[in-house]
Amino acid sequence: MFYNRALEATLRAISDTFPVLILTGPRQVGKTTLLRSMAEPGRKYVALDNPTDRALAKSDPELFLQRFSPPVIIDEVQYAPELFDYIKIHADTHKNCGDYWLTGSQTFQGGSAGADRPPRHSETAGAVCYVRADIQRFFPPAL
Repeated sequence: MFYNRALEATLRAISDTFPVLILTGPRQVGKTTLLRSMAEPGRKYVALDNPTDRALAKSDPELFLQRFSPPVIIDEVQYAPELFDYIKIHADTHKNCGDYWLTGSQTFQGGSAGADRPPRHSETAGAVCYVRADIQRFFPPAL
């Protein structure tokens, strides 16, 4: 069963404001499920857990981003930090809010894009564990 999360409104606001949304947090807490449930029809999805897609992202980031053009969810982006410079170029050129939704199981450094840094026209939302509002709404205390 999927529950609408308290974080959803914040993520929509970030996506409406920035070209790149980065959602980070521990593995298996629902980052991908949440973003896929929010995605509009036509938003592509690619998981860099897939060795073939990861190899293309690392060896030819420009071709990868042509194949998976925005709007797109790129899952587990930490496996191909080579993408960040190309995402930054696209964000700087096109300035379309919500083009890239990225997930990662690590926290990225702020600042300008580089080998391990996301684009500066991005906003990072922290871990997606159930927040207190979700827990109280979906798991009320027993009487």
